[in-house]
Amino acid sequence: MYLDVKQVGVVARQKLKQTLVRTRDQWETLSPTEFNETGEVRGYRVANIRSTMRVSIQGETELDKKRLDFSLTGGDNNPKRVFVSVPYDQVVTLVEQLYKVDELLRQ
Repeated sequence: MYLDVKQVGVVARQKLKQTLVRTRDQWETLSPTEFNETGEVRGYRVANIRSTMRVSIQGETELDKKRLDFSLTGGDNNPKRVFVSVPYDQVVTLVEQLYKVDELLRQ
């Protein structure tokens, strides 16, 4: 998944960062319904298509570990959907990368 951070709205970017930090810090206690109240966040560009993102938690089962899921939908004439499922270790990496991007954008 490629998010064009220069074109992502400030509010959408901050929402993503807050969600990822909260997920990283509260991973053990997050329930599958944790992000239901968040709803959809507009303002992302994926493959140069303006998209709306929804975040959810897939609960741990006997078959798989708990995961953070991103669903991005966009496109006017022919809507497309991207689905990304991220385990905890990759959530930690995403948060670290977002802080690095923040540093670069502030220079």
